[in-house]
Amino acid sequence: MKVSAIISTYNAANLIRGCLEDLLNQTLYQKGELEIVVIDSGSLENEGQIVLELQKEKTRIEYLRTEERESIYQAWNRGIQMATGKYITNANTDDRHDVHCLEKLVDHLEENPDDDIAYGNLFKSVIPNETFEQNDRSRPCLAQTFFPSSLLMHNYIGAQPMWRKSLHDKIGLFDEEYEIVGDYEFVLRAISQGATLSFVPEAKGLMLWHEKALSTRDQRGIFEIKALHSKYRQTEKIHSTYRDFLDCADEDLPIETHLDLGIRALCYFPQFSSGTPRFDFEFAYQNFNHSVQHSAFEHNLRSLQSIICGNYSSDRKTTEPNSLTFYGCSQNLPTEYELKGVKPAYLSRSGEENIGGQLRQRYSFDLGKFREILLGHLPVDHFLSSDEIFIWGLNERGKLLGNYLKSMGQKKIRFIESSKSEYVFHRNFQDFEIISFDDLDNLRNAVFVLAMSAHHWKNVMQQINRKIAQPSIYKLDRE
Repeated sequence: MKVSAIISTYNAANLIRGCLEDLLNQTLYQKGELEIVVIDSGSLENEGQIVLELQKEKTRIEYLRTEERESIYQAWNRGIQMATGKYITNANTDDRHDVHCLEKLVDHLEENPDDDIAYGNLFKSVIPNETFEQNDRSRPCLAQTFFPSSLLMHNYIGAQPMWRKSLHDKIGLFDEEYEIVGDYEFVLRAISQGATLSFVPEAKGLMLWHEKALSTRDQRGIFEIKALHSKYRQTEKIHSTYRDFLDCADEDLPIETHLDLGIRALCYFPQFSSGTPRFDFEFAYQNFNHSVQHSAFEHNLRSLQSIICGNYSSDRKTTEPNSLTFYGCSQNLPTEYELKGVKPAYLSRSGEENIGGQLRQRYSFDLGKFREILLGHLPVDHFLSSDEIFIWGLNERGKLLGNYLKSMGQKKIRFIESSKSEYVFHRNFQDFEIISFDDLDNLRNAVFVLAMSAHHWKNVMQQINRKIAQPSIYKLDRE
């Protein structure tokens, strides 16, 4: 068998038939080159009956039920061990594919024997069981060209990759300690051991976007990503992702690596952010702090600190510059916007400059564009004139807003966090008071800014409206 598609199902009777029919319609199945392996993880619904019905009509459908509920990665590992295919793909019950998708991925891997994983593009659906053909493709979640260190910021591989089954012989199965981001961990483990990935943009799929998705239903995904980054953002693992891409002496590798990675952390383009660039200034700081005596690192830290402190106002007379300069590595590696295939946002390459006796890539950070992307959709003047601002969510974007408003004269800013267990991850919020929403009472005309993921907006807004009379609620992320 050429390809095995692994399905893990739990209480998804309303989706499993559409998932199976989607795979049965694949051109790869029609050619007799695709098998379907269904792992029923102790579901309380009737997925098993639906699978058995289709088994009577179709071949190459395998089914296994476990009596106890298992995590998705435990189920995938069972499916992989049952699979007879040369290649593996996961097929989530709520996702769908273009009929040619799996064939395009496997064709690429067949033609490129040095590639270990192939991945394509995704589009969002908000309608359960909508087929790829029915979807209008108005919500693209486009991936980007493979560059290994970019994966240390975000997982742009998407939900429907295909990989060689033999890769498991080299790096092992999925880590069952994870409940949410085990697929991301698998990719990071792969690149840390030299695996090569490839983007196949003509392979297209569809994923259902809903509030109860496993990855966004609570805070566990955030905790797991923090743990994952802590594991794979270690110095030696970082260096290993660059060795095949940098032409430099071993003693220069740390300098080149951390300058380039720090630049990438300033501005990148996650697959599910609707085209809005993101940043990880904490990771940028970690990289630029690698060699503080080096002139390029020292300069970058000063520039970064200026941004973090909120010094990018266009509403007041200021001696601050309109843009800041950052210095990257000495080699012309592809930028994040080039990998994504988009125009630069607020960070762009602006040539080369001799720093410390060596030519380095120079980058311009446009403070006005950064402010517009971060805050342009918000009524900042209203915030500044309000009696008090409550920013809900302890994260970097929220803190930037807090610092900006503070630099503009708004002194009454408090942060709300639902779970006090989160506080341990935010020791850098000492300048602000952090409270629980339960601590608030008798507020009128309060201003709330939602700094959390869009998946949680509805629930949080309901909490606010139940307790606070006439609140003003704004969202830090754009719709």
